[in-house]
Amino acid sequence: MTENQVETPVVEGYEAALEALRHAPYGGGEHADAGAEAGRELAVWERTVRRIEAGHGLTQEGYREGLTARDRIPEYVHGMGAPVGALFREALGEVDGVFMRLTVEDEAWLGEAAHGHGWWWHRRPRTAPWKG
Repeated sequence: MTENQVETPVVEGYEAALEALRHAPYGGGEHADAGAEAGRELAVWERTVRRIEAGHGLTQEGYREGLTARDRIPEYVHGMGAPVGALFREALGEVDGVFMRLTVEDEAWLGEAAHGHGWWWHRRPRTAPWKG
């Protein structure tokens, strides 16, 4: 499964809403660039989550890359205005919710690598989507 074969319905919906906001006659699209940058990180995160959901197509390295992308997301959220930020937080909440459903808390799984990171580093897939 290549990166382009993974569907990202949440990100696609977010991008469509962001584009509509850019062209809204009442404004609100002035923070759309920050929203687009955050959307790229959200896409990496959603692809990781969708691969867990599919049960294949993810390596342990790819899983860590997804976790790292999720780490970077708060950096973008602080620069967003209200309309863009609300759209983004809704999309992020949806992807995080799927991740929570597909994973279990496991403080020891990634050991020291998880120290100092967000809650997502302290969870592991219920069923590992990789071999070995």
